Amino acid sequence: VDAGAILSNAILGKTSFDIQMDVLFRRAGGMELLLDNLLLHNLQFNGYDYRSIFANGSLTGNCFDGTIKSKDPNFDFVYKGAFTFSKDFSDSSRDDFKADVYNIDLAALNFDKRSDVSRVNFSSSAQLVHLGDGFADGTIDIRNLNYKGVKGNYNLGDISIKSHNSSEVYTASLRAPFADIDYSGPEPVNLFVNKVIDMSLFSKLDNYFAHDTTLIYNSGVYNLNVHTFNTMDLCPGN
Repeated sequence: VDAGAILSNAILGKTSFDIQMDVLFRRAGGMELLLDNLLLHNLQFNGYDYRSIFANGSLTGNCFDGTIKSKDPNFDFVYKGAFTFSKDFSDSSRDDFKADVYNIDLAALNFDKRSDVSRVNFSSSAQLVHLGDGFADGTIDIRNLNYKGVKGNYNLGDISIKSHNSSEVYTASLRAPFADIDYSGPEPVNLFVNKVIDMSLFSKLDNYFAHDTTLIYNSGVYNLNVHTFNTMDLCPGN
């Protein structure tokens, strides 16, 4: 199947797969896909031919709950759990998963074209509930994050990101070997960052960046504390 031609997308190419699934239609509306078995033999994407990817589980609305295993040597990982993929999250949207990434070769996959050696591996888990406005309440943990480039190996260690909303006060924090960051304010941290960027770019570079007229600036007390440590491994070069 030529997925690129069907979807009119030049970044996609030919694909071949075997699939077994059932479709459940609900009386209240909507449907659920029960994926018994999906074996992706190959998928051409961004100039790379992905191979040997297996999945099973269920797809309800925008939420996938199941298992994905990839044995492609340049895209080697195991994923288990639920994940919502959508720009418009409902109040019931959730992410609850674990993933072990054994090897992602960014150079081989054509995502890093600076070098012939650019590999990353890590383990991660997430427990999130989406509350609207792009805000999620919960925790994301990344463990033993390693990057390998032509200049050597870089261990970025364990990273923990937490966010919470209580009595209209939004909090977020990042804990990592290279930095501790804490935020609190009357709106989610992602909106705070968007407004800081919008104000900075619009006021200084308004000839190049358009002002986002959809942003609403609420009054309130915002606190952002950033404490950095050794950040050299964040910019390892090639």
